[in-house]
Amino acid sequence: MTLTDPGTTTERTATPAAPPVIFNPYEPGYFDDPSVQLNALREQEPVHFMEFTGGYMVTRFDDVSRILRDRSIGSESTHATRTPSIEAELDQVAKDPSGPSMLRVDGDDHTRLRRLVAQAFTPRAIERWRLRAIGVTEQLLDHFADNGGGDALYDFALPLPATVISDMLGMPSGDLPKLRGWSHAMAKTLDAVNTEDEYQRATDSALAMDEYLRHVYDLKEAEPADDIFSALITAEHEGDRLSKDEVMANIRLLYVAGHETTTNLIGNGLVEFFRNPDQLELLRSTEEHDANLVEEVLRFNPSVQMTRRIPLHDIEVAGTPIPAGSVVLLSATSANRDPRKWGDTADEFDITRPDAKDQVAFGGGPHFCLGAALARLEGQIAIPRIVRRFPDLAPVNETPEFEPRVVLRGVTRLDVTI
Repeated sequence: MTLTDPGTTTERTATPAAPPVIFNPYEPGYFDDPSVQLNALREQEPVHFMEFTGGYMVTRFDDVSRILRDRSIGSESTHATRTPSIEAELDQVAKDPSGPSMLRVDGDDHTRLRRLVAQAFTPRAIERWRLRAIGVTEQLLDHFADNGGGDALYDFALPLPATVISDMLGMPSGDLPKLRGWSHAMAKTLDAVNTEDEYQRATDSALAMDEYLRHVYDLKEAEPADDIFSALITAEHEGDRLSKDEVMANIRLLYVAGHETTTNLIGNGLVEFFRNPDQLELLRSTEEHDANLVEEVLRFNPSVQMTRRIPLHDIEVAGTPIPAGSVVLLSATSANRDPRKWGDTADEFDITRPDAKDQVAFGGGPHFCLGAALARLEGQIAIPRIVRRFPDLAPVNETPEFEPRVVLRGVTRLDVTI
């Protein structure tokens, strides 16, 4: 097709319209940098219907932030329109001897569970673990120094939060590898699409961890200690207490969430500092931005890429009607790079960004991440300490491989030299 400019005989070829962007996490290159596809999707349409799941993705900051805070929009799968992924999730819940955690419960039930569990996660309770986190960090860095480097993911970013949350919960020492294996398998089912083998591994892991935790429960009930496990067994509000199954389900959630996401926060943070030498040098030269760096890492490369919500009634988002029961994915990756919120520098990594704390990687509203304060504390300790202790810290591979996961984002390994 050709077009002729008015008043001339010059012909020019028309530029064909770009094909519409369709959310496809299995497109080559997606896991290397999801923001490329999601940024394009956000600018194309604020609400995207996903053919392969029958759900919707919301991509712009204001819409994501508003939905997160809307108490009439929950996350309980029993309220969802039946799809293959919802049926698989409900089948998993039916096989779980402890039932759902507060992550997948709404309304009064969620308020009750969160109120009781939150007693162990007050700012004062979290702050008392600062010295322990510093001590674990220094021990891990000593091993790095002795070995001349290592895998910053499995030798540093993983054992720090895993050790701290295990200590906080009061898990028996020596069981970290076993707990980590179960946790990793269960976390994969947060993705909308999983294979039968992945679902089976998650189910087997949940059953094994449940059996393990019931044994720990009996020990704690007989001999309470100064830990969260014991605190949840005895937690009470106006005569209300958690059942044994409720303690099991929420201890499991706290363990999985307490280290999976923080491991990736630390790993993703190191990746971004390696990619941005000016920011790495700034971090080494001053402690001024230690708190804000965690917010910017979560904004720029969040360890939790998206959050699920299920409206109990028909809603409208940016002019698009969404029926009740629809699965709605709120893209933190896209929202956190929205230039309508972050301006022309939305796609730049900048630890001095004054409004980085507005990021939505921790969610919002009634389901706001209960462990946000702990994740912030560990990130503020871990990342500055490793880069300052080793001025020549550098990645062995400048293009690290990210795990093929849609919801949780992190590298498979991160080999470094010091």
